Amino acid sequence: MSSNRLDKYVAEKFPQFSRSQSQKLIETGKILVNGKCSKSSYVCKDSDEVHLVTTKKSANKKSKFEKSLVDFPVLYEDAECIVINKRAGVSVYPINEADKSITIVDFSLQRFKAKFKDPERPGIVHRLDKETSGVLILAKNQKALEYLMAEFKNREVKKVYLALVYGTLQHLEGIIDSPIARSHKHRKKMSLAAEGTGRQAISQYKVLKEFRVDPKHMVSLLQIRIHTGRTHQIRVHMSSIGHPVIGDVTYGNPSMNRMFIKKFGLRRQFLHASLVEFKTPVNDKQVSVLAELPDELKNLETRLQLI
Repeated sequence: MSSNRLDKYVAEKFPQFSRSQSQKLIETGKILVNGKCSKSSYVCKDSDEVHLVTTKKSANKKSKFEKSLVDFPVLYEDAECIVINKRAGVSVYPINEADKSITIVDFSLQRFKAKFKDPERPGIVHRLDKETSGVLILAKNQKALEYLMAEFKNREVKKVYLALVYGTLQHLEGIIDSPIARSHKHRKKMSLAAEGTGRQAISQYKVLKEFRVDPKHMVSLLQIRIHTGRTHQIRVHMSSIGHPVIGDVTYGNPSMNRMFIKKFGLRRQFLHASLVEFKTPVNDKQVSVLAELPDELKNLETRLQLI
């Protein structure tokens, strides 16, 4: 966070808010730095704690959630943390205060009774995009949350995804090392950053299978390990080399997306967090958790023709 304006940092930490919305939150006292109000121009330091103030609507949302509980498959659980298999279409955070859909935040509020320093991030260790499925780690208390977040910050967590992308790649294995920043033209999108700007982003891919969709179009199933955790990292990186994720409405190929809807009924992006390896707060125990492809992606794979 070093040498980063507060409004810029808030927009990055809470991607559901634009830069202007972040400035409004700061001006209205809903963003606190070390427990105090500050200005948008404040330059954050690594030691600062930045929090979004909880509103009464959060409590109301919790009650609504308890009446319409949607559970998630538990892949691993111990005394300090839990790993769930998130479904596509579920957001980690509410998009805005008017968002009435069930989120992972709601699930955490209902599941864990511990109090967290940041009530807007109750046990949320890391994120997955709304339309991405797969393994997601949640902490059961503040101490476990800080422990696990430190692992992510120090890049000690192994994160592997499966992605179906457009075309066939020139190399069967490769590394994309290109920094990413928020787009200047579209504030809800990310893009590759100029050299010396943005945040480092490293994605390592391996081609697992290649398929022919029709005589003119081919796709590839990739295993992708991300060594950093930037917003939309895989989607931006794959699009930047001309092989966007199938079904990605933001960075993808519109004609291919339409083809997969018409031909296979795919109405989500083919991106799945398949594996996470980390040390749990319980005695630093090393854990490896795997989530199989959900049925809609597994069935699609079986219908494609191997080259």
